[in-house]
Amino acid sequence: MTIHPPQVTIEYIRPGKDVTEYVEDLLFEDEHCIKTFKEFPSDIAKRLTLSLQANGFISKGQHTACITKVYFFHEHFNMLQFQDKNRKTLGYYSDIGTPLIKTESSYSMTDWFLDIWLTPEGKLFELDVDEFEDALPRNLLTDADAHIARDTFARLIDEVKRGIYPKAYL
Repeated sequence: MTIHPPQVTIEYIRPGKDVTEYVEDLLFEDEHCIKTFKEFPSDIAKRLTLSLQANGFISKGQHTACITKVYFFHEHFNMLQFQDKNRKTLGYYSDIGTPLIKTESSYSMTDWFLDIWLTPEGKLFELDVDEFEDALPRNLLTDADAHIARDTFARLIDEVKRGIYPKAYL
């Protein structure tokens, strides 16, 4: 008999856009974070692989198959570790946003637009700064949230340069 880990639902809110629900296997939970895992269905894996390749995040020979995520209760970002079918890391991705909130039946996080991608070799991509700047005059973020988003984005970039990110959060 195979024992399957419990599943959790993450409600992912994108201001001015859609709300997505991710159903993932719960690997770990404590007072600091939850850690989840998801093997992608083949159609999603293919679409995601093509997108990552098109953006220059992974090479043409690499293919994403699964993802391990860490959502923090007291940090303004998450940590996504994209992996191939052998669980080799293809890259690390973080959304800047609200800390994870536990709701009655699931969890919730709101995206604040800014993101980073880091290759295993250490190449950093600073992402969606234009989306963030476009969101401000549309009042999709409060001034306080925008300030925290900028500070967290700068902090993670600095931590990459100093060798802290991603190791400290895995």
